[in-house]
Amino acid sequence: MKNEALRAAALAAQRDEWGTSWKFANGHLNDDPESAEALFLAGKALRDMGHIGLALTVFRRCLSLDNTRPILWMQYGACYHDLHDWDNARKAFEVVVKAFPDDPMPLANIASGYVQMGKPREGLEYAERALVLDPENRIAKVAHFFSNLGLGRWLAGWKYADMVYGHQVPLRVY
Repeated sequence: MKNEALRAAALAAQRDEWGTSWKFANGHLNDDPESAEALFLAGKALRDMGHIGLALTVFRRCLSLDNTRPILWMQYGACYHDLHDWDNARKAFEVVVKAFPDDPMPLANIASGYVQMGKPREGLEYAERALVLDPENRIAKVAHFFSNLGLGRWLAGWKYADMVYGHQVPLRVY
């Protein structure tokens, strides 16, 4: 029965049905409170339902049981990012960068955090690293945009303005 609940939680998560995923993950945790997989699914559901502080706590417990899975670190960092704790978010994302140096997402997320902290040089460095790996990465493009503007590099910044403003603002370079 307990593995069925875990399977149901995972299937609901795949469908972005976070309330259902939470219900089944929680049910599994009632039988096995030390299940890292159920804690991960519960944390993901909580985060996606907007319960960021609780999700952070659940992911912290999950990492204490299994700190080898980069997806756990990515979600943990995302919770810190959601809470505007850029330093702790960056530390978590750096764990993912070490495990997967060719993954643009943790680099883009670090860039975004630096932008939020008002550190455009660092933001630009990480945004460019992410864009080398994935030239279409939206988060990296937005960080690139704001980093360049923060450095007073208007022309370079406007390169990705459509990522921020869409097609509502006509951009002309004179």
